[in-house]
Amino acid sequence: MFVAGVGTAIAAEIEHGVRRSACRRALSFIELGPRFLETETSLRKHSREGLAISLENNMNLRMESPAPPIRVESWVRGEPLTNFKLGTLYIVAFWATWCGGCVAEISPLAQLQEKYDDSAVEVIAVAASERGSTAEEARTHLDAWLTKNGSELNFRIAFDYAGNMKKSWMAPSLSSTIPTSFVIDRDGRVAFVGPRCNCMTCCQKS
Repeated sequence: MFVAGVGTAIAAEIEHGVRRSACRRALSFIELGPRFLETETSLRKHSREGLAISLENNMNLRMESPAPPIRVESWVRGEPLTNFKLGTLYIVAFWATWCGGCVAEISPLAQLQEKYDDSAVEVIAVAASERGSTAEEARTHLDAWLTKNGSELNFRIAFDYAGNMKKSWMAPSLSSTIPTSFVIDRDGRVAFVGPRCNCMTCCQKS
């Protein structure tokens, strides 16, 4: 399971305190260099308004990318998170109450949060795909599910019907299905994106 893999990854990350090297960052920059040059050439052909659109379309969320901000409509559980704190490992899990695979991950995520609560690890569940004709209807479904099934949940839960999180996290990472989780390392960069994986290797490199 993805959560089991993440748990192993966190244990390894905490034990070894692995950090990316300056060389890896330099190589990443060099790799992206040609792309930035192409973008710059393209941008010169656009107006000031067109520049913003072109930049947005060229966004790509990948390994070692800085984590996007958390922009949600409301926080259902836990204190609002305004920014990622350096030194803390985050697991940002996109889910929905109607998604069987997502629901299956909820309890293990709670266990993971409890196990590493004293090790600067935080789980954030983002309900960005709740069904409903309006935000109020979708939020009602979410609240009802949590009332019935969420008593054991010990991590932050965010609600985002407007789709801001999908636009800034899912789309740029080419993720289209849930559950999808992002591991944000202690330097505030993406260490893993995906539904399932042995995340030990991913986090050891971060």
